[in-house]
Amino acid sequence: HRLTRMKASKSGRREVTIDEATHRKALAGVHKRVRLVLSILWHTGMRPEEVREFSAKHWRPATGQLVFPNAKGDRPRVVRLGPCMQTLARILTHFRPEGPVLVSQRGRKPWTVNSIRCQFRSMRAKGLIPAGATAYSYRHTYITDALEKGFSTSAVAELAGHNDATMIAKHYGHLEQRGGMLDAAAIAVR
Repeated sequence: HRLTRMKASKSGRREVTIDEATHRKALAGVHKRVRLVLSILWHTGMRPEEVREFSAKHWRPATGQLVFPNAKGDRPRVVRLGPCMQTLARILTHFRPEGPVLVSQRGRKPWTVNSIRCQFRSMRAKGLIPAGATAYSYRHTYITDALEKGFSTSAVAELAGHNDATMIAKHYGHLEQRGGMLDAAAIAVR
């Protein structure tokens, strides 16, 4: 009886990717505070909840990383930032040294799960992003792009914040079957 009321997971959640042209179109069609969220999602592959929680206490300027403690007591989640994102982190944490550095469009309150969901619904309705695209689509795109560029599943798992490559292999293993990747791998081996 209880199981009949449970919602089935949406199939294909990891199937939607955002290409660069679509990302640029989305950036051009949203408020500047939404642009910050989209840019961080695009450049880091962070989970949406990490983007929402990102505060000065997570920023490690000496290493150019964001470090999130793990609630389970496991090793912390380390997000390695490129030069552009390091500059952005430095600016954001300078202006908001307390609490989350990213605030919603009104500029007063931190982003919530629902406010991000609503932004993505609005972007889909405006045709800025494909049907079915969510904040997690940016993470999926980041992981997919890294694998297509030839990074190992263990390296991608580390970048994505997984303890091992199992999740990457399970959900993205089909990418390794693409001919171009196999051809590149064959050439690179010898």
